[in-house]
Amino acid sequence: MNKMLKYISIGLLILLTTACDFVTVPPTAKGKILTTAGYSADVLPPGKYTMWGRDELVLLETNTNTFKESVNVVLSDKLTLTVDVRFRGRIAGTDKIINSMFNDIVPGQDKKVSFHEVYSVYGRMAVRNKTREIVGQYSVDDVHKNYSRLSLEINKSLQEVLSRTPLEISDISLGKIAYPQVVTDAINT
Repeated sequence: MNKMLKYISIGLLILLTTACDFVTVPPTAKGKILTTAGYSADVLPPGKYTMWGRDELVLLETNTNTFKESVNVVLSDKLTLTVDVRFRGRIAGTDKIINSMFNDIVPGQDKKVSFHEVYSVYGRMAVRNKTREIVGQYSVDDVHKNYSRLSLEINKSLQEVLSRTPLEISDISLGKIAYPQVVTDAINT
């Protein structure tokens, strides 16, 4: 009987150790445990965790990176130019905002949600629309003369609009401006 209890104990110990997994949320990420019933309620900070059964860890990459969005803008004088909006960004926000984001975005096969995925859902349209709204008020001559003013206006507008999303962006400025071909030809002649 004692021998049988010993074998049962060893069997249970093996079963328990194979039924769990040890995972790490790295320093530049947050995590959520995806169970068969959906996501757990808690957003996991960096650290080591034990998961049971069929649970999976989904990582949210929160590292800061630099990004560029190219936007075509129709100016007040009906000419079209392309302007690059450059910024630093990362995923941030309260647990409530991050939880709602997990409900909006399906993680990829790698069980990660990147800034680019979150940006395409929450930020890209706002960046493009606000840039067009602000730069489109100017003529092609005024864009060059008001370059720093445009950067400040776009910065202020995007900070306000994106403050209610999981995106945190900073150092927003205009980058390369591709003027219409007719303007470039006129300058070169």
